[in-house]
Parts: sequence; C-alpha cells; structure tokens
Amino acid sequence: MYFSVGWLCRIVAILSSLIAELNKNPVEGFSAGLIDDNDIYKWEVVIIGPQDTLFEGGFFKAYLTFPYDYPLRPPKMKFITELWHPNVAKNGDVCISILHEPGEDKFGYEKPEERWLPIHTVETIMISVISMLADPNSDSPANVDAGAYLTFPYDYPLRPPKMKFITELWHPNVAKNGDVCISILHEPGEDKFGYEKPEERWLPIHTVETIMISVISMLADPNSDSPANVDAGVLSLQRDASHIEIHFAIAEGVAGGPEW
Repeated sequence: MYFSVGWLCRIVAILSSLIAELNKNPVEGFSAGLIDDNDIYKWEVVIIGPQDTLFEGGFFKAYLTFPYDYPLRPPKMKFITELWHPNVAKNGDVCISILHEPGEDKFGYEKPEERWLPIHTVETIMISVISMLADPNSDSPANVDAGAYLTFPYDYPLRPPKMKFITELWHPNVAKNGDVCISILHEPGEDKFGYEKPEERWLPIHTVETIMISVISMLADPNSDSPANVDAGVLSLQRDASHIEIHFAIAEGVAGGPEW
C-alpha cells in the first residue's frame, strides 16, 4: 500500500504528540517511551501489575508497533516480559478486542464497537490491557495451554477465589464451562444443603498452595456425590469403559464426550 509523504508526516506528528503528552502527563498504571529515538512507530510500554491480582507488584514490558495507516488501523502489542495469561499468546502477542481490526467480526464474537476505532488512544489501549490482566477473557483465549486461572475477589481472603479450567476437562467436579466445584472454593459458613461441614469450605487461612493441593486431589479422586458435570458424574460412578474412552478421546482431540 502506498502512503504519501504528506500522510506519513501527519502520522509522525500524531504519534510524536501522543508520546510527548504521555511523558508530560503520565497515566497511572503504565509508562511509555520509544525503543529507538529514530523510529516513532515502535514504542516500549511498561505496565505495573494491577492490585489484587496475581500480577500485583510486577513490571511487564511490552512493545507497541503502529501501522503506517494509524489511526485507521490498530497497533500491535507484544509482551516481552514472559506472561502466562489466556489472552496472551505464547510469543507474547496480545489478543484483545480493542486491538482487533475495525469492522464486523467474521466469527461473530465481537461487536464492531468493541473492536478498534480511530478515536482510541494509547491510554485507552493500556486501560483495556490492564483490565484484561485483572479479568481474563477465557471465552476467546490466545493461549489455550494456559490451563486454568484463579480470579480473586476484592474482599479476599474473606471470600474464596474462583477457579476456571481453560483446557477442556471431562470431570465430575468441573462444570462444562470449566468452573471448578470443590468444597475449599465454596463460600465460608454453613452449607444450606447440608453436604459440607463449615471446616471443609473456604477459610481465610487457605492459600493458593492449599487450593492447588485440593484440586490435584480432586483430579485424582473425583467426588461423584456432588457433581458439577452430571454426565461426567454418572460415568464416574459407573466406572465403565465409556469414561476411559472419553478421556482418551479428549486427550487425542478425536471426540469429546457429550456435546457442550
């Protein structure tokens, strides 16, 4: 695609103005600068891990690369700091609606107004990315191997985090959408159904380590008396060949039990 000298000068002026404004009036949560003073199209940003998330206290470096037809099209963002997140590909590429090409989503997942618009700025991009770190979108993962994530409530540790498997898992105590159903992650106090004792449920003394130990134990020894996935619970109780076949089918990517 051909770009006139006048157009390119205009884009250089826009980007120069943006970075000058960010340096003059920094925005909380991130900083920005040029990778090379001679290349206005490539920026380096550093994000401060958002509070009350697993990323709190961390500094995460990423590159923003602007196209020559910016702001008609969005920049690309790539984390340089290694990051394990459902919406960050293994090579660091960020998958988020605001950075997707403008217009209709051919797959129908995103509305046009959720995607890139020329009115967006570096500030709105970074706010969206910081929000993504705090609240991953597991319905559209860029990293399908980021097998599960924990989401902590604002009143943690008074209340438990939520755990969701991203990797497809056929298990009585994992709902079809990936939500983990296990006593240690249930709200503290009495069980209104009488199945669990208060000491089996969430307590503020629990840690990520105790949660993961319980989940690993759950994977090894499913609780079919209180299934989150009834179909898997029935198979688990039967202990028949169908259960084993489904596990192998999912692992091999051939077939996956009942359709979700």
